[in-house]
Amino acid sequence: MGGAFVALADDGSALFINPAGMVTTEIVTFYGDYAEPPDREALSEARLDALLPAGGTVFGVGWYRAGFGHGTVENLLVLGVARRILEGTQGSFLSVGGSARIGRIAYDRDCDCPDSRGAVSDVTGDLGLILRPLPVISVGYAIETLREVEFEVGGMPSRWRRVHRWGITYFWENKVVVSFEQEHLPDRTNRQYGFALRTAIPLEVMAGFSEGTVGGGLRWVHERFRASIVFSGDRDLGVTTRFGLELPAGAGSRNRLKQ
Repeated sequence: MGGAFVALADDGSALFINPAGMVTTEIVTFYGDYAEPPDREALSEARLDALLPAGGTVFGVGWYRAGFGHGTVENLLVLGVARRILEGTQGSFLSVGGSARIGRIAYDRDCDCPDSRGAVSDVTGDLGLILRPLPVISVGYAIETLREVEFEVGGMPSRWRRVHRWGITYFWENKVVVSFEQEHLPDRTNRQYGFALRTAIPLEVMAGFSEGTVGGGLRWVHERFRASIVFSGDRDLGVTTRFGLELPAGAGSRNRLKQ
């Protein structure tokens, strides 16, 4: 959906994007996805997590891995929690969530030395909220990287940068989702637009675009699992393919387009 997800945040990837969205989880759920660009030297990503509801609060634990080529690998352990702090009629609510990210970046040293691998580690966190004032509207806001971190990787300066995201999602008759998101980075602002359509069979068609990127895909919705395949085209990276799978630990999984 073009990355326009901060106000929707209705699957396991919410732990990584807007932890407040974890409150839509009603039973223990496992989630994973993997993205591979056409250039093996470019960024590849994998995410795994488990969401655990307990007494009105949802806990999440996840792992994120990114390979940047040239031997550089980033691993994150993510621990999150979310709760509805206000609930109204017809499914309206206000939820808040936060997560801690414990990260380690390993890289090849640019030296002729016995220990050719180096690593740096640090900790930061994220915060988010979702407001559902009406059954057909959802508004979201998230801050990624509350504590900015600067370090050197292979002799080159790098940092985890703070990112602000806000967006709005509209739901129409359990069939259509339209979403908008604005992402504020230190050096630029991105606008992202997404669309999803549920067909007569349990299939969702997704599409979206942002500056320099366009994408689309399919998601099969079953009461015991959800599986997706998505293609996104970037003018620099080419076409990236992402596979996703979500498994609720029991029958009666959520219908995320029910609103």
